[in-house]
Amino acid sequence: SILGATGPFLAYTLVVFDLAKSLEVEFMPFYFWTCMWCALFTVLVAVFDLCALMKHVTMFSEDIFAGLISLIFIIDGVRPIFGNFVDGKMPLVNCMFEALLFIYTFGLATYLSHFRRTPWLLRPLRNLMANFSVTIALVSASALAAIYASDVKLNMLEVNTKLEPTLKISDVEKRPWLVDPFGYTKDFPVAGIFWAIIPAVGFAVLGYLDQNLTSVIVNRPSNNLQKGPGYHLDLFVRGAITLPACAMLGLPLSVASTVPSITHVISLTTYEVQQLPKGER
Repeated sequence: SILGATGPFLAYTLVVFDLAKSLEVEFMPFYFWTCMWCALFTVLVAVFDLCALMKHVTMFSEDIFAGLISLIFIIDGVRPIFGNFVDGKMPLVNCMFEALLFIYTFGLATYLSHFRRTPWLLRPLRNLMANFSVTIALVSASALAAIYASDVKLNMLEVNTKLEPTLKISDVEKRPWLVDPFGYTKDFPVAGIFWAIIPAVGFAVLGYLDQNLTSVIVNRPSNNLQKGPGYHLDLFVRGAITLPACAMLGLPLSVASTVPSITHVISLTTYEVQQLPKGER
């Protein structure tokens, strides 16, 4: 499985931010203690063999979960396109150009993902283009946006030129790489450490479901994987190593991401062409 920050985790991080704001404590130290409690709960889940409960999950539940994750990505992708037309902050030509780039990216990625089933080109080239369909679509669409950037002003992603944290703890000072668990501008209250248990439980439950459901989908018998599953080991490594690292660096919590994991399995799949009696393959 491929680790990454999923839509539900990013949405729940906003809930943690609002909770820290309501408690009148600094967000980054509060987020640190939330992640550390979540790491502890995740390790306990792996130690007490709770991943065995996933044997009760049906294929219907797997498909519903995968559909939910896909729906979150689709909504997040479509919302800015419609927002451009509704807000009225951009000229109509710019809005239309962004919409066309969106349609082009989606259409090209979808077409190339099924390119291995077409009769065009050689089979290795078809497989290569199908495996990197999303990358090809994103790079080509970004190139088109860069070419016409001087003529049409688009909402481009702002990236800092320096590799450094961007969160400011004051008007001029940016936070250091490592999160200070005891506060920046004021001492972090001891009660805040225990308040962090509440959102940590939500993070742990969400991580348990996201991690294990993705692993179940990836390890379906139909995929015929050569390597056996390691549900408890994956969860233990995530709780003992990945989550504390995210807490200390102030990064979004990583979990087995459903869509990239499935795409990764598809890209590693080998296909065998068999001739049927009537000449079909």
